[in-house]
Amino acid sequence: MESYCETAQKEGRCEQEVLSGLWRSVDAGLPFAKGEFDIQFRSGKMFIQDYTTMKAAMEVGDVKKTGNAERGGILFEVLNMKADPKIWPHTQMYCMFELSYGEQ
Repeated sequence: MESYCETAQKEGRCEQEVLSGLWRSVDAGLPFAKGEFDIQFRSGKMFIQDYTTMKAAMEVGDVKKTGNAERGGILFEVLNMKADPKIWPHTQMYCMFELSYGEQ
């Protein structure tokens, strides 16, 4: 039986090197403020827009890939953080980005 990553790799969905596109994030749990945020990756940077206020998207930092996730996603960190404290009140951010298909 093949692993998810082996199957995804044959379909060109594994070990993605560049983050790109626009994604929606919903924060509803403590200790985060409730809200919806649009996250965009472009030109090696991460931008976030608070959907509830509809202010223009702001650059929050530089994206640096740090590895591959077990099921074909990307592990990355955001350097040079300058985020709105409502969105992310810390100076560092480590993330995993993984596409999944079908129901979760």
